[in-house]
Amino acid sequence: MNMKPIRNMTALEREIYRLELDARRMEDKIGDNYIYLKKHFPSLLAGSVIQQAAGKSIKYAILESVWNNEKVQEGVQSILANVSERLASWVKNKFGKG
Repeated sequence: MNMKPIRNMTALEREIYRLELDARRMEDKIGDNYIYLKKHFPSLLAGSVIQQAAGKSIKYAILESVWNNEKVQEGVQSILANVSERLASWVKNKFGKG
């Protein structure tokens, strides 16, 4: 990035404003990525595990039946909710957004 030298208060204020906009864009992107991960985590994890288990049909069948269990899905969602709360709290504490 080509940044011009800051030589006066106006330039400093513009740079601060630009950096605040960049920070908001990054926060939005992180939020979007988190929502995507939360929504698709089970299928992403299953796809990863299934790729490793390919060719092991009995283990795959067991894994698939366990993964498709409603209680397992509820447990995963509970874990994700807990992680998301802790992450949000950490971000608020770290960046003073609270």
